[in-house]
Amino acid sequence: DTKILFEINGFLSNIFYSVDRNDIVVFRDGHGFDVIKRVIGLPNDRVAIQDGHIFVNGDMISEAYSSGIPNDMEEIIVPGDSYFVVGDNRTPGESLDSRSSDVGPIHSSNIHGEVMFSLFPLSFQLTK
Repeated sequence: DTKILFEINGFLSNIFYSVDRNDIVVFRDGHGFDVIKRVIGLPNDRVAIQDGHIFVNGDMISEAYSSGIPNDMEEIIVPGDSYFVVGDNRTPGESLDSRSSDVGPIHSSNIHGEVMFSLFPLSFQLTK
């Protein structure tokens, strides 16, 4: 997929953009690569995975957009300056995201922007 993103940094990020649950964001990983993931946990949220379902602050979240069944994960509390992000493919081993101890919650300073829309593949239907 080719993605267009709203690039933010420094002062403008505080005025024009704040990260919300379900945003699809771009962040720099520990190896210097830009990565695209969905935000499901905000600062100070409690996140757990039980029986293939993700719970945020004790409530199961509805995820019509996701595929695969994630492994269980003990509850964690997202640090006050970070976000819990996951890939939409929840199959174990398919998405390196906050569920992994190699990644963990993403510090707010590493989030570069929000994906606004996808150019390809085109998902529309022509009507007569």
